[in-house]
Amino acid sequence: MTAVGFSLFVVDDDESVDNSLRLLIESHGYSVVTFKSAEDFLEHGLTEDPRCLILDIHLPGMNGFQLQEHLIRAESRIPVIFITGHDRARMEDEAMGLGAVAY
Repeated sequence: MTAVGFSLFVVDDDESVDNSLRLLIESHGYSVVTFKSAEDFLEHGLTEDPRCLILDIHLPGMNGFQLQEHLIRAESRIPVIFITGHDRARMEDEAMGLGAVAY
């Protein structure tokens, strides 16, 4: 049973990352909904009132930055935390420039 009562969404194509984040987040009382791609996330919609989106930058198809740009255009107010296993110069600046709350 979820004590906190709201969902966090995770978009990452790495199953081990999904599983690890799910265990960590659920251990703090939050429910988690995971998606393997940006397209899967968009097909789901935001009907569950998520409080946060943990978003991988490197995804198949639409990448995390492109998804965040889409969400901005749609006037979504969901806070986004970007994650990546492949950091490069200026990536954090790019993420924060797109309104991320953390990188």
